[in-house]
Amino acid sequence: MADLHEACGVFGIYAPGENVSNLTYFGNLALQHRGQESAGIATSDGIEIRVEKQAGRVDRFTEEQLSKLQGSNPEAFIAIGHNRYSNTGSNIYENYQPFIVETVLGSLALAHNGNLVNPDQIAKKLKDVGIEPKGSSDSELIALLIGLECKSQPSFEKAIAVAAKSLIGSFSLVIMTRNQLIGLRDPWGIRPLSLGRLNGSHYLLASETCAFEAIGAKFIKDVKPGEMVVVTRDTEPTCYQELTQVCSKLCIFCFIYFASPGSILYDRLLQTARRHMGESLWEEHPVIVDDPHDWIVCGIPNTGGPGAKGFADASGLEERTAFIKNPYVGRTFIQPDQRLRELGVRS
Repeated sequence: MADLHEACGVFGIYAPGENVSNLTYFGNLALQHRGQESAGIATSDGIEIRVEKQAGRVDRFTEEQLSKLQGSNPEAFIAIGHNRYSNTGSNIYENYQPFIVETVLGSLALAHNGNLVNPDQIAKKLKDVGIEPKGSSDSELIALLIGLECKSQPSFEKAIAVAAKSLIGSFSLVIMTRNQLIGLRDPWGIRPLSLGRLNGSHYLLASETCAFEAIGAKFIKDVKPGEMVVVTRDTEPTCYQELTQVCSKLCIFCFIYFASPGSILYDRLLQTARRHMGESLWEEHPVIVDDPHDWIVCGIPNTGGPGAKGFADASGLEERTAFIKNPYVGRTFIQPDQRLRELGVRS
């Protein structure tokens, strides 16, 4: 039924007076390494939610699209963005995010990073009340389930919290209503989500802190597992522990490979953490060599570089560049099938 293994990038901003469509574009661009199958941006001017989404990388967005998203009189002041990566499932428009759902409380846009293990159960619950998804993404099921809960709950926050109790799996959600920005992280903390501040009074949510740096914003904190963050006009973000925290088990793949080396996770800069991994590798598995001049250490670009540097520093062996990645080829790991990955590597 649903796409699996999603490790997408999500971004959200609440910033009256700023060009939120452009800022979301650059936030998504900083998160491009998290997905390149499709990209989407949704904005709200307090009256209407607009959305633009398309196949491929976010840099395919045009000035005309961004201008349309920003609007005028009134201008948009909230936006969310999404970069999609799924190594199984259909890369069709119906699965592109953000998803827009009309509810009894008003319009809602949702972007999701993660994957559920009970999508069939949620799909059945929706089908029993006559709701059919248009695509095959578990992210769409989450948006539709929240829309269903809006019928019996007094606010979007309550509807999201109730719907989330039915979700089993990993999810970092960035949700936009006509006048709110809401973030929610699963109670296991499997996927990352961070809160940032721009120009002292505007707030952002993103999968990684590198998206904050790209637009001059400051990192405030990691959203806790099970925590909901609500941003509205003229107030500090409100944080609720809506779901009981099970643990804090961020996917280790983020540390080893997936996340940007410029991002901060668990209060550690990943560039530094990966260098320390290389040092630890030498301590645990030292290489005994007769002549150090006959050996070199090299990293596989680009993620392996910091680890190679740490291993070389700890061992005293020389570090050299042995592999060069074509800068015009996108990240090969997140291609949707093995054939495309191999073609990218050969380039």
